[in-house]
Amino acid sequence: MTSNKIRALVISFFKRLPDKLFKPQLLLGIMISVSTGPSLAGLDKLTQLKSFSLEELSQVKVTIAGKTPQKLTDIPAAVYVLSEEDIKHSGATNIPELLRMVPGLHVARIDANKWIVSSRGFSERFTNKLLVMIDGRSVYSPLFSGVLWDQQDIILEDIERVEVIRGPGAAVWGANAVNGVINIISKQAKDVQGRMLSTTMGSEQGILSFREGSELSVDSHLKTYAKYRYQDESVDLDDEGASDELRSASVGFRSDWQAKEKSNFTLQGEFSTGETSEQIAVLSTSAPNGTEQITDQIQFTGGHLMGRWEKQYTNQTNGELKLYLEHSEREQWVIDEKRDTLDIDYKHSISSFTDHDLSLGAGYRYSRDEQKEGDFFAGQVRLYTPNKKTEKLYSAFIQDDISLVDERWWLTLGTKLEHNDYTGYEFQPNIRLRWRPAPSHMIWGAVSRAARTPSRSERNTFIVLSLIDEGPPPVALILEGSDDFDSEKLTAYELGYRFDPSPHFNVDVNLFYNEYDDLRTFEFVRAETAPPPISGSGVIYSAGNKGYGKTYGFELSTYWRTIDNQWRVRGNYSFLDIDLKARSGSSDIFIEKSGGLSPEQQLNVLTSYRLQKNLRLNIFGRYVSELATDDIDEYYDIDMGLQWQLDQDIELSIIGRNLLNDDHQEGQPSYFITTTTAVERELYLKLLWNF
Repeated sequence: MTSNKIRALVISFFKRLPDKLFKPQLLLGIMISVSTGPSLAGLDKLTQLKSFSLEELSQVKVTIAGKTPQKLTDIPAAVYVLSEEDIKHSGATNIPELLRMVPGLHVARIDANKWIVSSRGFSERFTNKLLVMIDGRSVYSPLFSGVLWDQQDIILEDIERVEVIRGPGAAVWGANAVNGVINIISKQAKDVQGRMLSTTMGSEQGILSFREGSELSVDSHLKTYAKYRYQDESVDLDDEGASDELRSASVGFRSDWQAKEKSNFTLQGEFSTGETSEQIAVLSTSAPNGTEQITDQIQFTGGHLMGRWEKQYTNQTNGELKLYLEHSEREQWVIDEKRDTLDIDYKHSISSFTDHDLSLGAGYRYSRDEQKEGDFFAGQVRLYTPNKKTEKLYSAFIQDDISLVDERWWLTLGTKLEHNDYTGYEFQPNIRLRWRPAPSHMIWGAVSRAARTPSRSERNTFIVLSLIDEGPPPVALILEGSDDFDSEKLTAYELGYRFDPSPHFNVDVNLFYNEYDDLRTFEFVRAETAPPPISGSGVIYSAGNKGYGKTYGFELSTYWRTIDNQWRVRGNYSFLDIDLKARSGSSDIFIEKSGGLSPEQQLNVLTSYRLQKNLRLNIFGRYVSELATDDIDEYYDIDMGLQWQLDQDIELSIIGRNLLNDDHQEGQPSYFITTTTAVERELYLKLLWNF
């Protein structure tokens, strides 16, 4: 089949799609680019199709453990890497779905646009102890300490790998890297030369992605991309539409170039916009019972520009300077925020000392936000004092990897020191010891301290979180900020064993015991009656630090493949026990139940089998135990897909998701969202074309 015939076939295919799946304007622009641009089919297809398996990644240098490249098999931490091959075989269409494959992470879908992603417990919509980055740029919100997953929608085919640490990463990445760190790393421009068109059309979603890579000179390359996504509304437990559909679009670029003096430069940027909605209950002066249900229309936009300079000074010394600017806006009933961020980070690595690999660095972050007041007379109780605020964060870190006995024992010492505007200085050290008794065995242990610093909402807000009683008259639960709220603290003890006897098989076991102190509790402050014309009252709570407790558990992961790569299997199991309490005198009634928001046991298996030379079967099965607090039953489910390589350039996939359940619950809605939704069975087709 010639390229012209293929192009005509694809254009005809898209013209038949429903308008709700793809915006015509974006589709027209991409089609024009496809039909008028020069053909790049002669480029090296091996470069386009390159992907890393787990055994290859064991030799690839990852940076999440110390900001400096390290072999995966040498890292004394619970590190897990999702490769390009894993992403391809998973059938996932967004980042949270990818993260289901990581042991120790709990991923649950709340509705069409909201997700829970947590590490080693503390599961909730805004998980506040997990730091998430994209190419080293933090997407963790300082407003409420969490990640808005509906706004993180990069092209999955553009991801080189996803690096994950379960457990503290604060000694390197700072506060809020308490229970885990995720860094999503995109491909360099030189690795994606040519054009790529990816489209997904299914019963619940539609996605269109386009990327073009070009060579500017021998040492510089550029990639540009665009993506549009539509997620259909979910259904409630009565099989009615939940009015929570999602539409988003993004455009971006990345340019990489290399100077003669062993310097590498990267400049990348993106602009994104989207809209979604949800059903919420709000105070109302006109409704008979003082409340009414409305559809909250949510809009968000954002953009960033990031530059990175890497310099190899000598064979043993290198440095990296990173700077990014970001602007974001989000408007919904509970949030109306504009935020500008400037982040500067520099690290320096020295391995010229005998038996020492030293890394050190410093950083500065400037963040300015503006919060719009709600309309109190319309029942929109939302107030930040002050409504505009500037926050500054200063940081420095140092880490030394010391060889005690050549090729046998190593000691890692490190700490991060930060100063923030809420709690002042935070000192977050760790000590790690690893032992390699034989080439294929490694045993490691660690003791770490980490802190989760207060958010703007916990310090400066006055906001209705939910309705305790719809009345009449209604009674609202209100959060009032407290200047006394301090950092939550963790002391973590970890032990791990890694066995990799061959490129075709390995086993990784990690045990942990965590002690938490000064955990957030919600303390009763007072009760107040709302001013006229609102008829109702509020029970006011503020954040306190009267919680404490422990968690412990273990994670087991294994990988096996045949020598000819015909069959791959990777499996993960995790166990977690949580025991949290409030101190005497606390009025908190939530913390002791919070352990029931995370599953005690999880199991997942991803297997990929090549049926024929150009046909592969992928199956992803998972088990998640019950969530007692949310009254959500345990569930088993399977995703299954067939990947058909039509020729060297075109791949067609058909994927079925949630095949064992017509619908099931994974997580409960939070705050004043009124609709409980179910995860539906789904079928979709995906076409991937490199040309």
